[in-house]
Amino acid sequence: MLTLFRGTFSSLREPSYRSLWFLTLVSNTAQWAFTMAIGWESYTLTHSSLWVGATIFASLAPNLLGAPVAGVLADRMDRRHLILTSLVAASFTTAVIAAAVASGALSPLLTVLLTLVLGTAGAVTNVSLNALLPTLVPKRHLLNAISLQGVAQRGTEFIGPALTTPLLATAGPASAFLLGAALYGASAFFLRGIGATEPLQRGVGTGLLRPLREGFQYIRGLPGVRTVVGVAGYHCALTMAYIGILPQFVNQTLSSGSGAYSLLVALVGLGAIIGTLSLAPITDERLRGRIYLGTAILSGLSLTALGAGGPETAAVAIILIGASQAMFITLSLAYIQRDVAEAIRGRLVSAFLVVTAGLQALANWLYGLLAGGFRPASLMLVLGVAFVVVVAGYILRSKVFRQIYAGLGLEVAPAAASLPSTNRWGQR
Repeated sequence: MLTLFRGTFSSLREPSYRSLWFLTLVSNTAQWAFTMAIGWESYTLTHSSLWVGATIFASLAPNLLGAPVAGVLADRMDRRHLILTSLVAASFTTAVIAAAVASGALSPLLTVLLTLVLGTAGAVTNVSLNALLPTLVPKRHLLNAISLQGVAQRGTEFIGPALTTPLLATAGPASAFLLGAALYGASAFFLRGIGATEPLQRGVGTGLLRPLREGFQYIRGLPGVRTVVGVAGYHCALTMAYIGILPQFVNQTLSSGSGAYSLLVALVGLGAIIGTLSLAPITDERLRGRIYLGTAILSGLSLTALGAGGPETAAVAIILIGASQAMFITLSLAYIQRDVAEAIRGRLVSAFLVVTAGLQALANWLYGLLAGGFRPASLMLVLGVAFVVVVAGYILRSKVFRQIYAGLGLEVAPAAASLPSTNRWGQR
């Protein structure tokens, strides 16, 4: 038992990684406190899932344009400086939203615009954190570190709502936004514990378009990475874009209010904690592959169960949603980061966010629009089944996908080594 415990938390013995982990925990708690509060505030202002979807879209849309730029900067600049700048911007923006709510000046349009600013700061933070992480731990601990990072990132779906719920109920949404602003500011304190990292290789092309082109060229040469990113994109578009219609689902299907909504969001986070923490001690590649496939299927089935069930089964279904989605995304990110060249890492992470968070943003908006004519429960049911069908298609048609879930690695052929641009980027 003691060996298992040590194996689960082995990466936290590295001081710089430990600081990064706590920074991620606190900043993501702020993000989820904001997400829960802004979702309910937007629905309260408009009573429209379309506006809620637009707000969630604004929080994720910067990953479409901002993340690629952040990826280039993360491969060119000190990633700690980028993180500090983005955290300060997030804290200030959240404080402005709190002031607008308190003064009664917050409108639906202003909500979307300020959320867009906050989403841009979040995109820069996410890219920089994920690009910095592999430089702070030995390679043998990388998968463990990414799993624990998943605990900090997705587990805050429980901590953020747990802290925000009593504030929403007793002091109103302005206090919840002030909490988020304070947490964003506090998270920057942990940057002091991240020591100087290895200098970045200076093979990054000048300007913006050339480095972006080189990054995507690198990814195109890796069939395993292409497959993992593609499946993750479908996953985010079909199973993770339910947040925009969740308030209406709670209101119409469960006949409940903000308390039930807060509880469901918190239970998503609880499932994420359980799921990602269970990944940390696993070292067997075949077991990881089976979990990768199993959580892909379960994420679709659990969303279907939420839509098909009622108040009696909602809690169990939402915990399974949180666990399966967090485990699948954590494994996807671990697969693509493990053997990538250091000089391309920022752009690889940004490409992953463009596909996953970008499609999730667009889907949230679309489903918010569709919720005006279809019951949210029916949408959840259809989307869950659709992703299971997508996974079945990959099983039948993709040799690379079958090798991944069999635990045989990402590659089926020599990948990007032949690309001129990757020859000058050495591996760590």
